[in-house]
Amino acid sequence: MSSADTRLDRLQTELAASVDFGYRNIIGTIFILIVLASFHFNTVRLVIKKKISDLAAINKIGRQLALVPDQSAACEKTLDIVSERTGLNACSVVLMNGSGELTESGNYYVNMDVLKKNVVTDIPNKKMLGCVRKTQKPLFVPDVSKHELSDNSSNNRALLYIPLQDKDELYGVLCFSGRPIRTEFDSFDFEFFVSIASVLVSTLKNISMQDIIKQHNRSLEATVKERTAALKQKSDDITGMLNNLHQGLFTITEGGLIHSEYAPFLEQIFETHHVANRDFSDLLFQHSQIDESVISGVKNAALSIIGGEMCDYSRFSSRLIKELSLSFTNHRSKNIELSWGPFMNESGQVIKLLVTVRDVTEHHKAEEQKEILAAVFKNSSEPIVVFDNALYIQAVNAAFSVLMSMEDEYLVGSNLSTVLRNTHDGTFFDAMRSQIKDRGSWGGEIHCESKKCNDKTRWLTISEIGSSKSTKYSTFLGAFSDILRRQKVEDELRYLANYDALTDFPNRRLFSERVQHAVAIAQRSNGSVVLFFIDLNRFKQVNDTYGHTVGDELLVQVTQRLNDFVRDSDTLCRLGGG
Repeated sequence: MSSADTRLDRLQTELAASVDFGYRNIIGTIFILIVLASFHFNTVRLVIKKKISDLAAINKIGRQLALVPDQSAACEKTLDIVSERTGLNACSVVLMNGSGELTESGNYYVNMDVLKKNVVTDIPNKKMLGCVRKTQKPLFVPDVSKHELSDNSSNNRALLYIPLQDKDELYGVLCFSGRPIRTEFDSFDFEFFVSIASVLVSTLKNISMQDIIKQHNRSLEATVKERTAALKQKSDDITGMLNNLHQGLFTITEGGLIHSEYAPFLEQIFETHHVANRDFSDLLFQHSQIDESVISGVKNAALSIIGGEMCDYSRFSSRLIKELSLSFTNHRSKNIELSWGPFMNESGQVIKLLVTVRDVTEHHKAEEQKEILAAVFKNSSEPIVVFDNALYIQAVNAAFSVLMSMEDEYLVGSNLSTVLRNTHDGTFFDAMRSQIKDRGSWGGEIHCESKKCNDKTRWLTISEIGSSKSTKYSTFLGAFSDILRRQKVEDELRYLANYDALTDFPNRRLFSERVQHAVAIAQRSNGSVVLFFIDLNRFKQVNDTYGHTVGDELLVQVTQRLNDFVRDSDTLCRLGGG
């Protein structure tokens, strides 16, 4: 029993010792774990703190870059921040050009502090740039001279290349060189560099986009300004044309109202200033005598066309009046012509009616005058010829054709010298042309020989009736007057100038001449002249009571009886009543 007890005690002692040792091991293990956990926690805390600090710095840099005015300032700001963190003072930016190559041309920026310290910057290593372009990852070389990609120009400086990435494409590279603060950077530093590069890329793209937008806006502004000027010039041209257009021009809009833009001459035609926004039928027909049913038909036709299609215009346009007569105060009238045309939009709909108004009053008068003159020319009993400077006949009337016994077809186009070649030679007509050229007229006796009559003497009077500025030729009118008839008329005029038409006695004019002549003879011969003044008493009462016919017959009877008592050498005159 005792040995068993002893053994039991020994086992208990060993168990207690074993438990104590295990406990101490567990406690030690727990302590070690606590120490390790504490260390790891501090590391994590420092990492988180650095991450938060980097994020804050990146956000701050982002806000600062958002305010810079151009890409140069953005690059310089980014270079300063990374240079301050790395201690690499010589820095530059290399961007992709339009050919997809990394180039410094126009994109090379140097930290201003470096320039102040007269530090020469390194030209970026092309081989290392190619490596960064291929991997699109940051590259840090503590000692460039020991790197496999170094070139002869490299020295013992450190080098840091940070790619500027736009998604999966390389935008450029940030290049730094110099003596760094430390010889290595951890992953958090590279993440910071990449984040800074990303912010710079976004900033450069935003600035580039802003520049593009500004340039586009300037281009748009220039285009708008140019088009505005062109539209204004076009508007001024149209306004000038309308102001100088001697026609009325207006458009009829939906509802039958006149558009506010119209040719000012319209006011002169209709003698009113109330045109814009007025019912077109009221303007056109206010001074006309057209029946109301016709006016209503015109208005309905216009309203049916506006808003319709071309087929509607073809259908209703025949109802639109083309000519109109207007009556104004003081018995004035005007004749106007109307032309109607559709204004159509892109879909083929008639949106307006364009109306052109022409005042043809003077034209109608000229046409009437022309018709009258043509009738006079055609029906005149006196032969008339129209010809040019060279005496080529342009027109003849029937009387001249009869005079020459020739057809119009032969005479028109012939020269007057050819028609009258049998009676006058070329010298005669040369002198005629010369005088017409110098004086614009000619007058003289001319002989017209025809088949029916050997010689018809006429008095030809040539006068200018018009000229053409374009051809510089004048038109002349030649009138062939009958000399015998002319002499007879001249004799009659001469007789009426000296004798009383009622009594055939010398009148006051011839009496004065004969008295002066008789007095002159009497003075030379010491003779005398006897004058008698005979007055008919109450002759006015005869006219008033029995009329002027009886009074004239009384004068004739008295003059006949007086004439029976005078000698042939005496002069009996009628001087008229007083």
